[in-house]
Amino acid sequence: LEVQLSVMERLPEVVLVCSDFCSMDKDGNIQNSHLRSYFHVLDEYNLDYEHVFSHSRHFDNIGIVYWGNIYKTMIFGNIILTSTCMCRKDIFTKVGVFDTRYKTLEDYDLFLKITKEFNVAMVDRPLVRYEYSQNQLSGEHNFEKLCTNLITIFNKNVAAITEKDFLERNARKIRRRLGMYQAMQAYYYFSHDNSRLAIRFYWQSIRN
Repeated sequence: LEVQLSVMERLPEVVLVCSDFCSMDKDGNIQNSHLRSYFHVLDEYNLDYEHVFSHSRHFDNIGIVYWGNIYKTMIFGNIILTSTCMCRKDIFTKVGVFDTRYKTLEDYDLFLKITKEFNVAMVDRPLVRYEYSQNQLSGEHNFEKLCTNLITIFNKNVAAITEKDFLERNARKIRRRLGMYQAMQAYYYFSHDNSRLAIRFYWQSIRN
């Protein structure tokens, strides 16, 4: 908390500060730097923070901090864990709060609204210990809702982009991303013996 407050004080143009995170394995050992393995978008597109953020600086007692507008990266996958972030209160009056229609990924939807309009900062060190569970909102028991919401949120944001150059430059990437989400949903239905929906999403994914 002190680290994030310090970043906000030093970077007034930033409205949200997040960080990397760690977890504990079954033997009680701390496993650091889970952001890249938890949110796959960085590794999928071979991105480093230098590619995603436009600015960086080393602060005493904090380490390296990256900041800038990351919306065009966030469209293709989230890189912000809710429990690691601190946001200026007045931003919610401008972009709104969680959309209660989403029972999972409501945080991703909100982060897209924020990053579309404002700069965010990433502290390149784990500041939070995260606990994994199959019952968490992004876990196996909620995987169907997660896939449905991923497709809805992705299509909504792509449809709202008016920059033709971005759409043309990323046309193949957009189709492949949508196809990946549809394949995830097909996998869920195959694994739950729902062949009708599995085949439907499987062919949609192939088409993309």
